[in-house]
Amino acid sequence: MQLEFCTLFDRHYLARGLVLYRSLAAHCDEFRLRVFCMDAVTERVLRELDLPSLVPISLTELERHDRELAAVRRTRSHAEYCWTASPAICMYVLEREPDVSMVTRLDVDLEFYDDPAPLLDELGDGSVLIVPHRVSPEYLANPDSTGEEIPGVYCVQFDTFRRDAAGLAALGWWRERCIEWCYDRIEKTRHGDQWYLDEFPMRFAGVRVLKHIGGGVAPWNLARYRLERRDGRLLVDGVPVIFHHFQSLEAHAATRAIRTLAARTRAYRFTEGPVPLVWTTGWRLSEHELSTLWDPYVERLSEAMADLHEVGGESAVALPHPRARRIAFHITRRRLPGRMRTRYSLAREAILRRRGK
Repeated sequence: MQLEFCTLFDRHYLARGLVLYRSLAAHCDEFRLRVFCMDAVTERVLRELDLPSLVPISLTELERHDRELAAVRRTRSHAEYCWTASPAICMYVLEREPDVSMVTRLDVDLEFYDDPAPLLDELGDGSVLIVPHRVSPEYLANPDSTGEEIPGVYCVQFDTFRRDAAGLAALGWWRERCIEWCYDRIEKTRHGDQWYLDEFPMRFAGVRVLKHIGGGVAPWNLARYRLERRDGRLLVDGVPVIFHHFQSLEAHAATRAIRTLAARTRAYRFTEGPVPLVWTTGWRLSEHELSTLWDPYVERLSEAMADLHEVGGESAVALPHPRARRIAFHITRRRLPGRMRTRYSLAREAILRRRGK
């Protein structure tokens, strides 16, 4: 059976999109990945690459199909608009392609290590499949463990909707809520496109919650499991890792100054690769987690950037310059005593909540 996927990204995430695509191609016998291109550069490069099983769709085409989505574009930041479009791209596929019985929306910063079919098998005769965060107990007990907000029980990362009454009802309700409100601030139980999924099991029939622990492995739950590589496969508690979510990766061109920063602090890492990168993440991860998962991922990201350079030139790889405030954030969090990190994280959350008033 052909697996049907969709995702969206702009040129800042083109390399991550290429890594995602290659990981699907390595582990799926038959699949189709629709990429909703959030800028012209992304569409141009993907059409030039002409990758098998990848279908680029322009933002113009999406907005022509969904006028209500297009109408709120000016009210959102670029990131917020991408979040707002999360359910809209699934609705586009199901409304425009009658041969597609169900579609799975993927975050662009995923990488697959095994066949995703066992995850979709869990949907059974259900209509919607969602993935829990499965947050590690220590992250819940110690706010200093991470500088990242974990909004809600379920994570928008691998979300499947079937073309039936219940599936379309849930998807339509999510789309309406995101068009109504989808901002980068905390307001009661709303933050971007995320918290809405918490209402799915209560509101709609046929909602299934993924049980396979190899689906949705992420920095916020890795500490729950024993991560190992055995016989060439990644495992958590002996179960194959299907995909990992590399949320919060910040990668920069490895200039002399930023390489010096990586050499002198533990806040940044250096990956030589075809395109040398200095990078970090907002999560506090062990050396084992970094060397087993993150270092290889960034290496493949570097290879993808080199390939994109050949096709699309410098504009195809948009690496942000490190900002002094972010550098200070990463260094300070790693040097502060635990109690001070807790106070910092609580203050940061309070600021986000005040933005929502």
